[in-house]
Amino acid sequence: MGSQWTLQPMIAGPGGLTGSDLGTRLRCALSQLQDEGCGPVIFIGSDTPDLPNTAIKYALDTVVEDPDKAVLNPADDGGYVLLGLPANAPLTVFDDVKWSHEDTLLTQTKALEQAGFSVMQGDVFCDVDEFSDLVALRDRLPSHVCPRIGRWLREMVGTGSIII
Repeated sequence: MGSQWTLQPMIAGPGGLTGSDLGTRLRCALSQLQDEGCGPVIFIGSDTPDLPNTAIKYALDTVVEDPDKAVLNPADDGGYVLLGLPANAPLTVFDDVKWSHEDTLLTQTKALEQAGFSVMQGDVFCDVDEFSDLVALRDRLPSHVCPRIGRWLREMVGTGSIII
């Protein structure tokens, strides 16, 4: 990945992203990046701290090498944790997607295909939406990966100090 990519968090603010649902925010972010002349875009969920770099690299390599492909890494709950789009992706790739739904991956795949993309599906990963997901993250997270998150999870989740 090296120096050929830029991390651009999706944050709201003056001149920033607008909209209350994820689809509107993703569409707005893609539009802004395309207006800036950005190349391929990889959207990564912030609720998957153990997403490996290899998944990101695969998505980036795929959309750089073939502008007719998009990449999705499914979440185990029917959503997705990563979306890779080539530079030519139209904003319609977010049309009719059911957000926060068990069919999010399915409807996103359909929208991508309707926009003319072949969808490459990467490995399935777990995201964190519920307290049980935090417990599962704590149990699967090796101590050398995300050590601060791991320590926090062991302290807070282990003692029941988190109230959701």
